Amino acid sequence: MHAAWRGGIDGHAVAPDARVDERLTRKLRGELSFWVDDAGDPGSDKRRDFDDRWTFYQRQRLGELAWTLRLEGAAAFAEWMRERSVVEVGGGPFPGVSLLSAKRTVAVDPLADAYVTAGLVPARASRVVHISAAAERLPLAMNSADLVICENCLDHVEDPAVAMREMSRLLVPGGLVWLLVDLMEYRDELHPNPMSHQRLAVILEGAGVEVLYQATWDGASHPEAKRQTRVLAWKPGAVRPTVRCEPGRISDSSSIGTA
Repeated sequence: MHAAWRGGIDGHAVAPDARVDERLTRKLRGELSFWVDDAGDPGSDKRRDFDDRWTFYQRQRLGELAWTLRLEGAAAFAEWMRERSVVEVGGGPFPGVSLLSAKRTVAVDPLADAYVTAGLVPARASRVVHISAAAERLPLAMNSADLVICENCLDHVEDPAVAMREMSRLLVPGGLVWLLVDLMEYRDELHPNPMSHQRLAVILEGAGVEVLYQATWDGASHPEAKRQTRVLAWKPGAVRPTVRCEPGRISDSSSIGTA
């Protein structure tokens, strides 16, 4: 079962049949509480720190993407993005797409309604189209995205295999998916599907996407995870992209997304 949040802080998770799902309401309220606490009150020092911190994080992550695609410098990355439609799945109130000057930027998150109505979306992210939906049921057309971003989200969803097939469905032939995944065995209500290299490989293969680049390193977002893995995969098309073959990142991503 999957559901999307309807309403603000006091809303509920609503299934596709319009039924309130109490279990997923509890789960998504836990996710929402994390973001409310992390963001702080509008105008506060904590909110300013939230904006600065997530801008830094997302620029770093986009810089990794530019590096992996051999797009040296912000100008080359901006030019590459200009004619592309980008969808981010599970990006929270400050998705990476908010820093892109792409042809179209869409952020899909089951809590999108709450982020917007509760005032958690920073001004920079307000130009993004925010859609409240589960990753397993993306309300976008087939072949409508050139790039799908999914950062530290796959272990949160109810069915990661279905979610990945949905992301693949959105991609045009030759389109790319950019993933960041914690590797761990621990599970809880907010992380019902812990990931390993083996499980992730099966999920990607089942979605019909092919890994172009993968790097794994010590350190992760969740305290129970010891490592993270970064994957760039593609939906096979006419021209296979040229990517880096070793882990790393571009040296200066500070100007990514500032156009």
